[in-house]
Amino acid sequence: MRPIIQTVFSFSILAFLIYACVTDVEDPTPPPAPEWVYPSEVGTIPPEGVRAVAGEDGIHLEWQPFSDNDIAEVRIYRADSAAVDFECIGNVREQYANIENFYEDFSVPLDTVVYYYLRVVDKSDNRSKASDTLQFTLLQKSNLDDFEEPPPSNTSFSWNINPPESSAGLYCIDVADASKNSIQTSPLIQRTGYAPQAFEGWTVTEPLTPGNQYFWRVYAFGLLDEQNRPHAMSISGWRGFEVAE
Repeated sequence: MRPIIQTVFSFSILAFLIYACVTDVEDPTPPPAPEWVYPSEVGTIPPEGVRAVAGEDGIHLEWQPFSDNDIAEVRIYRADSAAVDFECIGNVREQYANIENFYEDFSVPLDTVVYYYLRVVDKSDNRSKASDTLQFTLLQKSNLDDFEEPPPSNTSFSWNINPPESSAGLYCIDVADASKNSIQTSPLIQRTGYAPQAFEGWTVTEPLTPGNQYFWRVYAFGLLDEQNRPHAMSISGWRGFEVAE
């Protein structure tokens, strides 16, 4: 009986080792390609998805969150001026079992068409296919005209954008209270001036309160796609002012 028991025992060990080897094999299946969160429709304030970084010279790149918890890294690739010669400009890695779904590019050249695509890498070091290629232009921020003295309640704003050949074709004005909570936004304003130092203008639709402090900023949009989404954008910094008593 002893040889039979020894044979059965040996077979059990062999079966366990084979099972362990099978379960320890790394997953050979690459993850799916990431998907962009494209810019929101022109005039959406605040904008969502891919967009300019508010008050900064940067592009906020955003992609759909991952349902797969096996993702270890997202790699961001960019080509300047033509959709060739892509290079990896950054990555987003998993931290504390979480991985962000955005990256902000502060090295992008202004007023230049650039192209991006993404790849993801899972924990078994499998690389996904490339995402769709995204085209975007970071515009120069608009120049906001200063008030020489406190404006009246029916405040009028003026601004321009340089260079004159900028891709900006539409503007939207955001007016906020002292805590920078938006209280009025303009409709989309068609750009009319393309000469150097040509200023645009807009007047608030609801009078502001005398003596109160406010802030304003300008969104510039351009290069709309077939779904009315801007692929050129800038967001100026806030400019404060106080309404005359």
